[in-house]
Amino acid sequence: AKDWRPWLIVLKHANHLTVENVTLTNSPKFHLAPQWSRDVRINNVTILAPEDAPNTDGIDPATCHNVRITNCFIDVGDDNVAIKSGSDDPSDSNAASSDIVVSDCTFLHGHGVSIGSETNGGVDSMLVTNCTFDGTDNGIRIKSNRTRGGNVRGIAYSNLTMKNVRYPILFSEYYPDTPAQSDPEQPITSTTPYYHDITVENLTAVNCTYAGLIIGLPETKMTNIHFKNVTISAFTGLRIRNATVDTINTTVSASSGSAYIIEVNGILKSGTTPVESEAVPAIFSLSQNYPNPFNPETKINYSIPNVETQHAASQGYHVALKVYDILGNEVAVLVNKEQSAGNHTVKFNGKNLSSGIYFYTLKAGGYSQSKKMLLLK
Repeated sequence: AKDWRPWLIVLKHANHLTVENVTLTNSPKFHLAPQWSRDVRINNVTILAPEDAPNTDGIDPATCHNVRITNCFIDVGDDNVAIKSGSDDPSDSNAASSDIVVSDCTFLHGHGVSIGSETNGGVDSMLVTNCTFDGTDNGIRIKSNRTRGGNVRGIAYSNLTMKNVRYPILFSEYYPDTPAQSDPEQPITSTTPYYHDITVENLTAVNCTYAGLIIGLPETKMTNIHFKNVTISAFTGLRIRNATVDTINTTVSASSGSAYIIEVNGILKSGTTPVESEAVPAIFSLSQNYPNPFNPETKINYSIPNVETQHAASQGYHVALKVYDILGNEVAVLVNKEQSAGNHTVKFNGKNLSSGIYFYTLKAGGYSQSKKMLLLK
């Protein structure tokens, strides 16, 4: 007979859900699992399970939007928090799990704060901040593979303290096992994982086993991975494969071997600020804002190609870049003028706006593109 272990609490299709001031212990499997829900608040929740009890995850939101997990204490045998996105959400075409904040939490035993392994629906706009990890197997982790991957972007980690953690940082597009570096490139499908636009800032990790690993697929290398004010001391160094990592004021110390283990297609940029190419772009493009989430200021990069032949008498295209709230109301006009070809950057300051999701739209020369950003105060 199949050994089926029930979950403790599963809450489905709930809006304006609050779970507060409760203690959950010794679930046979996941403890608290909101699913297909929106506007979820989980505050001051304690979750306890033996450290050797498999799959006893703490909090596992799946296909949820606008989630806040705050002031929680979690000591379990698997993921302390795991964000899952196993299928598309027809009500939100951008990503099946989005606008998620994990803040002011303490994690002891467990596998840390994870995204995945189900990410094929997409995960967008997540912040993990002001959290402590002591003795977890992992600190921050993004995990998936070619059969259940998706678009994971706009992820920010800030003000994190870790000690006695096996892997403080583990971003892998292979799960659960990492093959040899000779693993060949494969065709991109609807379940190919792709991680990008990820920021790690103000992280301190001491007495760790491994500094971490950042390993993408050869067909979807990780891009726009940014470290700032990161300090890690570990027995072995940080592995980077099929990924580009920018670092500012970052120190990795390894007591055995090199601090950075650069594998195939691994690129480490030290002491740099990400910039757009200076070459004249061939097409219009609108980049994800950085940082995202942000408070209160962020930058938006976009590209304008050479003017088409029929517009040769013009000095450029008329460019409009505007910001809208979630109801479609215009809240800011960042650009509304003619601009020449090239890569452009504009700053947006949301100090007079409330926290939440906003959209920015670029229109120029028949091109129109919108992206989502998250203001968190």
